[in-house]
Amino acid sequence: MRDDDAPLLIVGLGNPGAQYAQTRHNIGFMCLDTLEMHYRLPSGGSWNPEKKFQGEYVKTSIEGRSTILLKPQTYMNLSGESLQQVMQFFKIPADNLLVVYDDTALAFGRVRFRAQGSAGSHNGMKSILQHCDGTHAIARFRIGIDEPPGVIAQKNYVLAPFTTMERTYLDELLGNCCRAMAHWVAHDTAQAANAFN
Repeated sequence: MRDDDAPLLIVGLGNPGAQYAQTRHNIGFMCLDTLEMHYRLPSGGSWNPEKKFQGEYVKTSIEGRSTILLKPQTYMNLSGESLQQVMQFFKIPADNLLVVYDDTALAFGRVRFRAQGSAGSHNGMKSILQHCDGTHAIARFRIGIDEPPGVIAQKNYVLAPFTTMERTYLDELLGNCCRAMAHWVAHDTAQAANAFN
C-alpha cells in the first residue's frame, strides 16, 4: 500500500556519460527525459537536476502527485547505492517506488509492469533488490529491447545503440512509456499493468 504522505519515486536505470546516452541499456534514462519534458518540470523542460546521492534527480508533480525522478550515476551495476540514499533521505517506502529498465526477454517496443519478482539477468535490478533490504516486492516497468541476434554477446548488444529501424519507432515507444508511467503515478501497478501490458 502506497504512503500518500511520501513522494513517489521513479528511478530510470542507465549508465552515465555521452558514450552510453543512446544505447539500449539507457532506455530507463531516456524514459525519464521524456517524462520530464512532457510534464514541463521546474527546470524548464530539460534535464537540470540536483546532483546528490550518487545520482541526478528532479522533484516535480505528475498527475497531482509529488514525484521524484532519479537517474543513478553509479553505472548500472551499482544503481541500488544511489537509490538507497534517496529513499532514506526522503523517507520513501518501497511501495512508492517504480524502477524503469530495459529487458532483452521482451520484444522491442513491448512493455510490462510487474509488482514484484526477481531481477532475472539484469544487474541494475539485482543491485536495486540488494539495497532495498532484499525485498522483491518492488514495482518495475520493463521495456523490451529484444534478444541479441545471432552470436552477439548480451553485454555488447545492450551497450550498442539502437538500430536505424528501431530509432524510427523510438519516439513513439518513449511517448507510450511516458503515458504508462503517468498512469502508474495516478493509479497503481495493477491498474497500469491492465492498461499497458
